[in-house]
Amino acid sequence: MQVLLQSLLADRFGFQHHRESKEGSIYTLSVVKSGAKLQPAAEPQGRQIENRGKDHLNALNVPVAEFARVLQIQVGRVVVDKTGVPGAFDFRLTWTPDASLDGVPDGAGPSIFTALQEQYGLRLESRKGPVEMIVVDHIERPTED
Repeated sequence: MQVLLQSLLADRFGFQHHRESKEGSIYTLSVVKSGAKLQPAAEPQGRQIENRGKDHLNALNVPVAEFARVLQIQVGRVVVDKTGVPGAFDFRLTWTPDASLDGVPDGAGPSIFTALQEQYGLRLESRKGPVEMIVVDHIERPTED
């Protein structure tokens, strides 16, 4: 799908780009000292990822690295898996949205950071690291043909 979209943008708008890596704010996902509390996937066939609003996430039969990529949507930064945990797991993460992340008022429940520690023994830590960016080199206004 991404290749088709890139082709469409190139044909219609003369879109040209390149990728660059720059130092930026990221999160690393690691295991807390007491250890991870991960449940192996109940169904070893088929992956399912479901973002349910801004306070719930289901990711079934996924490796931790893929779960980290899904977390990026919720926290608004690149998340790098530093757990070193192999295998596929079921995640059903529930938290209270943080006003600093999305403008929604804080509730009485845990933040996504606390929920990860309490529910799965995983920690998100803010760091500096490489962030891949798309740089637009050229784009044209489309004609009416």
